[in-house]
Amino acid sequence: MTQEVEFVPASILVQEHVRVKYACPSCQETVRLAEMPPRPIEKGLPGPGMLAHVVTSKYADHLPLYRLEDMFARNGFDVRRSTLADWVEATANLLKPIVNEMELDILLSRVLQTDDTPVRVQDETKEHATREGRFWGYLGHREHPHVVFRFTPNHSAQDTQMFLANYVGTLQADAYKGYDKVYALKKAIEAACWAHARRYFEKTLDQKAKKEPSPNHPAHAALAFIRRLYQVEDLAKGLDPERRKEMRQKDASPVLDEFRKCGVQ
Repeated sequence: MTQEVEFVPASILVQEHVRVKYACPSCQETVRLAEMPPRPIEKGLPGPGMLAHVVTSKYADHLPLYRLEDMFARNGFDVRRSTLADWVEATANLLKPIVNEMELDILLSRVLQTDDTPVRVQDETKEHATREGRFWGYLGHREHPHVVFRFTPNHSAQDTQMFLANYVGTLQADAYKGYDKVYALKKAIEAACWAHARRYFEKTLDQKAKKEPSPNHPAHAALAFIRRLYQVEDLAKGLDPERRKEMRQKDASPVLDEFRKCGVQ
């Protein structure tokens, strides 16, 4: 038997909802018309499968709408990019109640991880220009394993400070100063990032110190301690959470105690 892999392109289907009118045969009154099944966009053209395909293509596969427009055209379906954008907006409105519940649930997580990433967005005030916006991702823990994203038009921390204002738990984030106001509320416990801490120690080294490492240099001493912590993490990869916790307490905690006693800050 010889196998051959073939590809069958996706099909675009047109579903017709035929509704029959009924009336009294004697008086021709009391006309009744069957109800339409629920539709994602009232009086709109796309079905739920089409909307799911559009938003998955745009946000999971990172296909811009103009490319999706061309792909549909090759399949004989002509739809304008502006229409696709309207569908995306309508889908976002449909999903908003679900996202709201996810946000409420994720704030119940005893551990919350967050980070932001830059994204280029069109500047409506200037033709053919873009500016830098930010997506802020929030990841819950165990019983609250959601991932939610919030968008801001700039790197201001105002939205994340508002979102986390009542969060009680451990917050793991980078060294961005915008989180300082969140920690100042004394509700969230700061779990700082070693990669960012290491970066500041490394910045204190001049070119000569980088070329000639010395254990007597405070920054070199700090980097050596952090390297030992990284080695523990390398060994802990792939272990279940409880075993990883045990290894950290056994092997990483003594390194941290030694780090604190050396007086390097």
